[in-house]
Amino acid sequence: MAVYLIGNYLHEARRRRKLTQEELTDGICSPGTLSRIERHSQAPSLGTCKALMERLGEATHHFYLLTDAKELHCYQKSRKILRLLANNQTKKAQQLYQRSLYQVEHKNVSDEQLAIYIETICDIRAGKEPGQAYQTLRLALQMTMPGWEVQDYETSHFLTSQEMLLLNGIAVQKRKQGRVKEASEILDSLRSYIEQHLCDEEEKFCWYPVILCNIAVGLNASMQHEEACELCKSAIKSCVDGGKLMPLPYLLHQKAHALHALGRTKEADIIRMQEEVLRQILQYEKSQLAEEILIAI
Repeated sequence: MAVYLIGNYLHEARRRRKLTQEELTDGICSPGTLSRIERHSQAPSLGTCKALMERLGEATHHFYLLTDAKELHCYQKSRKILRLLANNQTKKAQQLYQRSLYQVEHKNVSDEQLAIYIETICDIRAGKEPGQAYQTLRLALQMTMPGWEVQDYETSHFLTSQEMLLLNGIAVQKRKQGRVKEASEILDSLRSYIEQHLCDEEEKFCWYPVILCNIAVGLNASMQHEEACELCKSAIKSCVDGGKLMPLPYLLHQKAHALHALGRTKEADIIRMQEEVLRQILQYEKSQLAEEILIAI
């Protein structure tokens, strides 16, 4: 693989996209910090570098960064907490969160957004009302996207992982409040964003089935079962093409629901059998495969 100084890479990527330092760093770090990084007088933290790369629309898994032990510990623990939540091990996730993340001083807004997201998901699993969860996630999103509207994340800048997590979570909570149209607008815009802006195939395969599944849930709830069935078909193909297994049971469940509502009961029964078998198989490998659905929770 090619090797570049991170400051040079950020400067060149920013120049190609015709972004000022202020535009790139909004909500992530100060323009002065970016200036020092580009001039090699300051090394970026892991979180800052990841957020800047995502804002630029660049793949992050190609980069290797040396960080201090404290920051690396925080990053590893946050990933473990998300895996526990993906496995519905909420109590363990809460215990680990209280022992680790509270003790680490967040170095940038993206870290704070992730911490709020994790805490909110734990609260949702404990029975927090959708309206309260929505407001918490909305305020977290406004840290980097003040006054956001649907068109903001279609055109204005590339999204970080935390912003996509928050937008997906906001849409889910809106749907739970009965605000189906608003939820659909957010999810449709995320789908469009993924199709148009996510150049990294690995990232696309992670996000695409999850967003399509959430859209299918809304379509089924609105009695648009034909559309839900076709959407699930596309999402299942994406899972297979990308080798992402964990979203499949959720997609099969939505497809079976749509088929049953359409009166295609034999097909629905076959899909339900496939869903059950797949759930049993994946149960044995959940700890390894949960990484695939960190964004789904």
